[in-house]
Amino acid sequence: MNLENITTNLLVVDYTEYHQRHPEEEIPSKGVHFIEQPDNRLGAFYILNPKQHPFEVINLETTPQLVTNESGELVKQCECICRAHREKGKRRWILLLELKYCTEDNIPVNMQNALLKLEKCYDFLVDKQFFADCPYKVYLGISHPEHDTIKPFGEFINNQDRLLGLNEKGVQLLYCNAIKILTPEYLAKTTDIPRKYRST
Repeated sequence: MNLENITTNLLVVDYTEYHQRHPEEEIPSKGVHFIEQPDNRLGAFYILNPKQHPFEVINLETTPQLVTNESGELVKQCECICRAHREKGKRRWILLLELKYCTEDNIPVNMQNALLKLEKCYDFLVDKQFFADCPYKVYLGISHPEHDTIKPFGEFINNQDRLLGLNEKGVQLLYCNAIKILTPEYLAKTTDIPRKYRST
């Protein structure tokens, strides 16, 4: 799969914990992976692209140099970065995505950890001038692929000032298991997963 020019729907999964629980089982990856059809073994994050806007995905597990500081240490990072194809001078969307596979009881703690990872990764990339090549509409996405994301994100965050701080930076938080690419500039949360992806 060419991750530099995607025009279809894409599903993001993370096999890390699944592999730890099932080390003998043959799986496509031992970490973050991008697929076109659901894998019944674990939930996925859906990137729905009905208008076929081109975008690319950067797997940070396989591109560690992007999130390595001057001391050679990895900073806290999310699973991947997805972004619309860039065009000089035109604003484009970019999504930093963190997946959390956990029991329902652990969702509040995992939400705090996910937001911390995303904030650290975002701040590091800002300092590294990763966003300097294009005016971006920045989204930070948190997904619990195996649970509903019905509750408002704010219920899980102890410090509301963190959310206000992100808003002041022009960063939008998305707590969902699926997004729809509306235009090269905007994304939207959605719960409308196409029938072909739903388990029977």
